Amino acid sequence: MAAHDFAFALTLSGHVHDSDMLTAVLRTVLAHAGYADDALERLVKQINAVREGSTAQPCVVRFQARGGELQIVVSQAGREWRTTCPLLIH
Repeated sequence: MAAHDFAFALTLSGHVHDSDMLTAVLRTVLAHAGYADDALERLVKQINAVREGSTAQPCVVRFQARGGELQIVVSQAGREWRTTCPLLIH
């Protein structure tokens, strides 16, 4: 595993404060991956939009950084959304 490779998952219970926690985690992970400012906020908004209308349901968010890419997968209510973006750290 390279120095910047990592993987973890977060299970959200559907509690009213989950969205705030997810936003904080997303900002931290994306900053660790080298994102900042508009690019970071654009990804945070995009991922939060996936959960709109179903935030009261359990959700799993998985992060995997490998080979210079960060994959984010959001699974909720039988749906799965994923995106892959480059790691901007060297």
